Amino acid sequence: NGSVMSDHSSIYFLNPTLGYRSTMQNWIQKTIDTGITWQNVYNSTGGSFFPGTSKMVFPNSQVGYLAQSRFSQVKSITKTLDGGITWNDLTIPSNLFPYSCNFFNTMSGICVGRFGGVSRTADGGQTWTTPDSISNYTLYDIAFVNDSIGYIVGGFNQYDNSSVRKGVILKTIDR
Repeated sequence: NGSVMSDHSSIYFLNPTLGYRSTMQNWIQKTIDTGITWQNVYNSTGGSFFPGTSKMVFPNSQVGYLAQSRFSQVKSITKTLDGGITWNDLTIPSNLFPYSCNFFNTMSGICVGRFGGVSRTADGGQTWTTPDSISNYTLYDIAFVNDSIGYIVGGFNQYDNSSVRKGVILKTIDR
């Protein structure tokens, strides 16, 4: 069917026909036909090591972000300003290994990831705070129900040599 096939880690549709997905081989791919075919559009410096270790979000139809990490080897937060036509990797702290991000608007966002790390930006990803470790567990996803209340999920990561197989759900009421 003309599709570029590989292992996928995240997906986001801007409308019923236009969507983007990330692959475990560092590619951002685009569909314009409801997912029937996919084309490579950007090869990021980051990558994911299994499905669910990256997340793509678009706070509006033009600005989008992809957070992804593969262990402590490769990592990135990648951004588009033109609805996914072009993408660029942002500079992030050396100790930030992002698996997920949430953006409240095009400028303000939070990323979570390996080693319980949480980092924030207020300038569209141009700068990020030094990651705070808020958990002994890897943090895999973040979601907000409004501007204040949000949840983070995380847990066991066999690659961190932990023998404790537990999960964690964290909640904030003040972003």
